[in-house]
Amino acid sequence: MRPLLPLLFLITPAFAQDKALEKLAGNYSVKEFVREGKAVPDDVRKSISAVKIAGDKLTITTNGKELVAKLKVSDKTAPAEIDLFPQNEPFEKDRPFKGLVELKGNTLTLAYVEDGDRPKDFKTEVKTSTRLVLEKK
Repeated sequence: MRPLLPLLFLITPAFAQDKALEKLAGNYSVKEFVREGKAVPDDVRKSISAVKIAGDKLTITTNGKELVAKLKVSDKTAPAEIDLFPQNEPFEKDRPFKGLVELKGNTLTLAYVEDGDRPKDFKTEVKTSTRLVLEKK
């Protein structure tokens, strides 16, 4: 039994990660889109036709193009911490965007920065910060 103990420590974080991502899974529509403290124009918000979280992947469809990011979530804090790793242009592949995520009912709130330290809350006043409020379909 003893040789299995180290293996359990390797499996447990992956299991917790999967459970945290499982809670976020679904198809969403964009309810609010704020960039650097200002709401983006409605036409830009409405250009995002689909947001999907499945497994460890976030896919945002905008103007017919899919933007994909791999996700890592730690729900050991409240709100949970999330790291997004873009997989395609216009972003540098795998450069982490550090953020926070919170799911309340059918509403998912995501705030992240493209550069710098992880945000402490869902405000978006700092440069390169974004907040998305998504409604589960």
